[in-house]
Amino acid sequence: MGVLKFGFPERVFYDNKEDGNTQILAAEIGLVLASTPPFDYPTLQQVKSAAVQTSYVVEGEGIVEENGRNKWVCGLFKADDLKTPIYIEDVGADTDKVSCLQFERGDDQAILEFLHYLSQYCGSIVFYEDTGVAKLIRYVEV
Repeated sequence: MGVLKFGFPERVFYDNKEDGNTQILAAEIGLVLASTPPFDYPTLQQVKSAAVQTSYVVEGEGIVEENGRNKWVCGLFKADDLKTPIYIEDVGADTDKVSCLQFERGDDQAILEFLHYLSQYCGSIVFYEDTGVAKLIRYVEV
């Protein structure tokens, strides 16, 4: 299996800021946790909106049940080639809040573009790989 990749909205870090590991990672990537979080978690609807704003084609979008849990899935494609699948566990309705996005494999460019658009709804997003690499993604109007 390849490298697991994740997206965590900044609100996750505010909600866990008392944890020492959270403080260390936040400091390393430049996320300041001293104040009240300016953003909430994105909703599933906002995730869907961000996906269609990218330069990729969204296919296979829907809710599946796996091991008794609902998971939203979709794929970002370019020229009929899957660039990255997106997985979100424990959601079912468009109003459900999303605290973690998972990309089991995928093209970093596609993931970063998607996270860029998603960050307009939820502030910064930490893009984290299970290799320990992390970077902060912030929405910038282009």
